[in-house]
Amino acid sequence: MASVASVAGATSLPLLEWQVGWKPFDGKHVKYNATSKQLSCYSLDGTVCSEESPLKERAKYPVELACRPVRVGASGPDPEWCENAYAATFATWFNYKALGFKVRLSTSLGGHTMCESYDGKACEWDTQGDKPSDPAELRPLICGKQHRPKWEGTTGYDGESHWCNTPEIFANVDGPTLPESSPDYRYSNRVKRLTVPSWKKEDEPYFIVQTDPSKFGHASIVFHVLGGGWAELAQGMTQSSLTEHFIGSGAYVHLTEPREAKPGPMTLAIKLDKDGTVSYYAASGHDANIFSAQNEVHPRRNPITQLFPTADQTVEIFFGYHVKVVAVRKRARPPMDSGS
Repeated sequence: MASVASVAGATSLPLLEWQVGWKPFDGKHVKYNATSKQLSCYSLDGTVCSEESPLKERAKYPVELACRPVRVGASGPDPEWCENAYAATFATWFNYKALGFKVRLSTSLGGHTMCESYDGKACEWDTQGDKPSDPAELRPLICGKQHRPKWEGTTGYDGESHWCNTPEIFANVDGPTLPESSPDYRYSNRVKRLTVPSWKKEDEPYFIVQTDPSKFGHASIVFHVLGGGWAELAQGMTQSSLTEHFIGSGAYVHLTEPREAKPGPMTLAIKLDKDGTVSYYAASGHDANIFSAQNEVHPRRNPITQLFPTADQTVEIFFGYHVKVVAVRKRARPPMDSGS
């Protein structure tokens, strides 16, 4: 038996190994394999999804019914049902406001961009936070071939500025949010640590930092590649400056607020191109198009290759002083005729 807690209302006994990982959806249960990127429903005969619960005592061992069958000639659950199930249970949603789109987006089971929708056509706009308002009722609008019949034959990828073409957020974290009346407002939770997936040069990652120096006087973010390099993007109330240091195999980058910046909310960004070149951006406000040419500060021409982790290295982001951090990478789009 697996050393896991029992599920309330399901069984008073510890779950068996095969019972771990199932989530309810639409009166049935589904499980996701992150390695194979395969969603399956609980089935007893291998032909239809069962309404029986795999979590109850003496539940029968399943014949998992895959949404994308690997055996030639085999059929799985309805593809649209599978996408809805994945969106409601295992997809990771992020609010893309920091990238200029006030909508929650995720990646579909088939690998395409999808927006939060409850009718399969209209996205939910002007949303707050990352969590969908009603996950069980999600019917996402998915870019690609599913987008065509709903929006006059367009895939969503046709327009360069369309939300379908946004890069992928792979980390999105808020700093401390104590009320301003708190005596510890300026000093609590100064440093938080977030472990994120490593990135490749081809991902062309960038990191957006939102802060308000008028409340804290200073904000910083540190990117640490364990066993590799590290970089700090810091914003203070001093004049504009950029300092770079190389310590062994590590790199240290320190960016402070531009002299001409206005007091109040600020947005900073660091962008890594695939050749290792690092660019820095700063702008007033939180809704600015941070990557416009007018916001670029201290352009760098020499690559900092230490900031790219290898496959076996862990990346940690340290941040504090009431900042919001959004980590983004280039989205890998599957062929148009695959999946969704």
